[in-house]
Amino acid sequence: MCNYLGPKERFCAQAAAASLLQIWAMFGIVCGCGSVPSRGVHGSQLNTTKVHQPPPPSATFSEAFTNGTAACWVSGPSSCTQTWANSNGATVIQSIVAAPGSGWNHAQVMEIPGGPTPATVYTIGTTPYVPAGVARGDVTVEFSYDSTGFPSQGVFWLTAYGYGSPFYQLVLDGAGNCVLGAGESIPCAANQRHLLHVHFNGALSYDQIDGGNQNAFTEDSTHPFSEVALVGSSATDLYFGQIAIGFNGFNSCLASPQALFDAAGGKGVVSASKLNAGTHGGNSPGGWGSQSILNVTYNFVADGSSFSAPVIVCGTSYGGNTGKAVRLTLPISSSSDGFWETDQITSYIGYSVGFAFSYISTGLNNGVDFFALADNYGIINNVQLNIVGTAQRVCFENDYDTSGGASCIPVDVSPSTPYWLSFGTSATGDDTVYLYSYPSMTLLGSAHINPNSRPAQAGVATFLLGKTGDEPIDHNMTLDFWNVLIDVTGGKVPLLPQ
Repeated sequence: MCNYLGPKERFCAQAAAASLLQIWAMFGIVCGCGSVPSRGVHGSQLNTTKVHQPPPPSATFSEAFTNGTAACWVSGPSSCTQTWANSNGATVIQSIVAAPGSGWNHAQVMEIPGGPTPATVYTIGTTPYVPAGVARGDVTVEFSYDSTGFPSQGVFWLTAYGYGSPFYQLVLDGAGNCVLGAGESIPCAANQRHLLHVHFNGALSYDQIDGGNQNAFTEDSTHPFSEVALVGSSATDLYFGQIAIGFNGFNSCLASPQALFDAAGGKGVVSASKLNAGTHGGNSPGGWGSQSILNVTYNFVADGSSFSAPVIVCGTSYGGNTGKAVRLTLPISSSSDGFWETDQITSYIGYSVGFAFSYISTGLNNGVDFFALADNYGIINNVQLNIVGTAQRVCFENDYDTSGGASCIPVDVSPSTPYWLSFGTSATGDDTVYLYSYPSMTLLGSAHINPNSRPAQAGVATFLLGKTGDEPIDHNMTLDFWNVLIDVTGGKVPLLPQ
């Protein structure tokens, strides 16, 4: 049995039902005990408009490979806007090169060399999540290729993490033609810059090459969108220039944080729909879900306080707490556990969380896990309340290797006192947790855990609110949570509401 039942079941059950497991394996996505679907990124983990007709959409996602300030991938050039990952590692390495020929919107493009095991270069995490059937807007992408005589294949995918097929793809037939959404074959010669434009509007969708005829097709209503994939060829070099995506109502979240849970509108017993209603931003494919819930309860209560200044999440300003908090009630018990979790998808290595909390207890309790971070292969680290001397303290545990015990912040925490806590994961596991007063945000102390032998992975970042361990509760306790901030773009720590 798998001890950790994180997002794996949702993705893998879905894949099995759709007979996608074999297709996933082609992309390094695996399902098995102790894991969730992974891109299998072996090599380049990525850190992560003068216009030809038609103009780019008002972009909620954009990439030009030229005028950005982020590293395109680990140790790569710092000219990208998004973060990209290579699912085939060092076998075929993408690069940023001078745009071949003329007509490009920018001086540089991404090249994916042809080879026997071609790369799939993709980005997730800062792309907006768009549910199936509701994509409304426009996509443009510049591209070229330098030879013919290869098998027909899709080279530009709009897809979603965990899906073995795209909801839209540009196909090159290897004979100098582009095959579009409804199967039309349109001339698009090698060694020339071309522009694909796709307009999504349900049954009224159309696509075109180089501003030519608008070819009608019906949008695939079965696939969501959260990922752009550039799929390499075994026989031709591919070049991609400016990419712009504008889906009405769905924003790309580049700036940290990407998601906020402020409990807005929550009342009564906690449920997934109520948690989702109080969550803003992010790209979770399934929203909140619960695990276990044994001898614990979750309810909305009147508690908490707003941010001292509004926080911008995905382009919208939020004041924070609305007078509601999620209360975890822990009665005396020989064993209890249960938590709520939300999955975010990312091609960055590293993610972080910051949140406000307070607790009430009739006595001291030991080993009370109350928030954890996980990746494709299970929980990485968690925070817990432990007894140190005659006081309650916040401690930090490497959940992958617990042999070193938990490192505790050298500050006694008091009941009925609000605090801000922030921690994250990194490529090395060399992580620190920070404790602040709230809402004044005065740093009270920190604790460090040593690097573990399994660093964080790109793919699914899971945030687990509640009790993930089954330790006993010796004294009745409640824990309140509010204003939970999430970052999936590299693990910004500490993650603060300012």
